[in-house]
Amino acid sequence: MNEAYNLLVNEKEKFLGFYKFRFPVFHKSNVFYRDLVYCVKYYLSSRNVTLKDKILETQHKILLNTWKLQGY
Repeated sequence: MNEAYNLLVNEKEKFLGFYKFRFPVFHKSNVFYRDLVYCVKYYLSSRNVTLKDKILETQHKILLNTWKLQGY
């Protein structure tokens, strides 16, 4: 789990680019929770990191809180 967290935090720009490519985001549009969860899942699987769904949701919440604190 720490590997996945470190990967998402350290490669934030790559992940956001992956998110934008995989799930198109438009200016002033809503970003849905499930879209982010699935994007994290697909991104980690593309990096050969697998997590169970329950851990994935926990990982997602931690990541969102980290980005909120950093101002993203």
